[in-house]
Amino acid sequence: MLTDIIIIIPTHKRQHYLNRVAWYYSHFDMQVYICDSTPGGAFNIDHYNNINYIWCPEKTFYTKILHVLNTTNARFYATSPDDDFLVYETLMECYNFLLGDKRYSMAIGRQCYFNEGFKNNTVFTNIYSNGLYGKRIDGNKIQNSIKFWSNYQNILWTLFTKDTLLDAFETLERLHYDSQNFIELTLGMKAISHGKIYLSKDFLNCREVSTAIHWGNLEKEISISNFFKYKSMRKDMTKFWNSENTFSSRIGFLCYLFVSSNRIIEKVRALSLKLLNRGKVTISIDDTKLSSRISNALSHV
Repeated sequence: MLTDIIIIIPTHKRQHYLNRVAWYYSHFDMQVYICDSTPGGAFNIDHYNNINYIWCPEKTFYTKILHVLNTTNARFYATSPDDDFLVYETLMECYNFLLGDKRYSMAIGRQCYFNEGFKNNTVFTNIYSNGLYGKRIDGNKIQNSIKFWSNYQNILWTLFTKDTLLDAFETLERLHYDSQNFIELTLGMKAISHGKIYLSKDFLNCREVSTAIHWGNLEKEISISNFFKYKSMRKDMTKFWNSENTFSSRIGFLCYLFVSSNRIIEKVRALSLKLLNRGKVTISIDDTKLSSRISNALSHV
């Protein structure tokens, strides 16, 4: 079993997902920590040798991640939601790359999706979830920051060096932003400050499309318009600006604000991504092995 990579799965009030995610990751040759802050009682999770279940109702999202980081000793940590799955082969590709090059602080893959229940056995993707597709984030810090934050992509659920993830979550715990959208902004800036970023061309995250409301949709978007509209957003942006006080971080933050607030740029970016993806908005993935893994996982409830 690999000892220098650990997967962290935080969960809260969603214990119905835990047996299926435990079964799925029981086939990975690494330790997995499921941190459950659901009040009312621990969950009777299926037992597997590499699955560590921690019931911690007193802990927040930040402190759950920090608890695992501070009580374990691995070089790399992958984070994943309780309802989604990491693709093992791509995780190993990212792990082996970071293992062989200490200049890199984080490794990202592409994202794909399956509908709730996996009723049609189809895995698909879309251009808006893979903004960094075809990019290279291996220049100097200023170049990396500009390129990275001008091409936004979800980065919370990916592979990090321990120093990068620990630095990010210690900062988040200290600052306590009103908008949780600053989680990914902090992770990205810390990753760039710690090194370069590896981008796999393969799919790393396989995410469930659910009818339930996602917490990210309830948060205020980090944008110029919201800066003027909400006092809490002004406070959050000031916190971030003062905390990430390197020139490259601030340049990256301004690029992010400019792109996220400019609909014309968003349309041009979408068009370029369509061209990269051969003009298709949705791409089916013919992967019977992955489909079988997902189907089997969903049967464990």
